[in-house]
Amino acid sequence: MKTTHTNGEWWKYQSDSNISILASKDKKDTHIAQIDNNTKENIANAKLIAAAPELLKALKDCEKLLSIYAESTESSLNNKGADAQIWRNAKQAINKTK
Repeated sequence: MKTTHTNGEWWKYQSDSNISILASKDKKDTHIAQIDNNTKENIANAKLIAAAPELLKALKDCEKLLSIYAESTESSLNNKGADAQIWRNAKQAINKTK
């Protein structure tokens, strides 16, 4: 699956009045988003946005691992078990990024 979002490490920069989400790519910073007002909720949102690429990669890895697990145990991820629901949730979340 090809990545279409800005590659590189994402991070937040917080000033007195706002928060910027930046990505470091090819030794150059790219502006991703800006959040005004440094409230606790906005700071938490900025942290989540900055972590998004890493979270997506981890989720894709987990989805692959569940698929491998299902193959090795000959179980079906199309059933109604807890592992199948976790796998479906992961696939749905990944698909939202496409």
